[in-house]
Amino acid sequence: MRKRDARLLAVAYGLALVGLVALAVLTWDRYGQILLILAVLLALIAPLRREPEAFLPLAIGSVVLALAYLLIAPANCTTGAIGRVGGDQVPGRFCESLAGIDYEREGTADPSAFPAFGASLAAGLVVAGGVRAVVRRRMGLDE
Repeated sequence: MRKRDARLLAVAYGLALVGLVALAVLTWDRYGQILLILAVLLALIAPLRREPEAFLPLAIGSVVLALAYLLIAPANCTTGAIGRVGGDQVPGRFCESLAGIDYEREGTADPSAFPAFGASLAAGLVVAGGVRAVVRRRMGLDE
């Protein structure tokens, strides 16, 4: 690859990261945190761009982590009554993920997104491992 092309790709990568951070700021209340995590992960692995056997698994795993989180994390929350205790209604929060998973919690706080993050992290790690195996096999590094 020529130096000029490499510089253009580096600038495009940097602009994409800036755009991702801007999107994270604009959507902070709902999805911004995971988008910022994705931007930080992609910035940390940027020096590995010229080494596909190291870069591709990490980049694809990071994107899968973010996409899985966006699909399964609680979103679209409303407040209502969960049920009755001794004749009194118990207030609660009801949320549904983009994938259709229902979440419910007593009180006015949103349900925890930690289980969704754990599942997303597991998905990202599994995909990164699979991509690593495929890349190494294609490059002849597993022989």
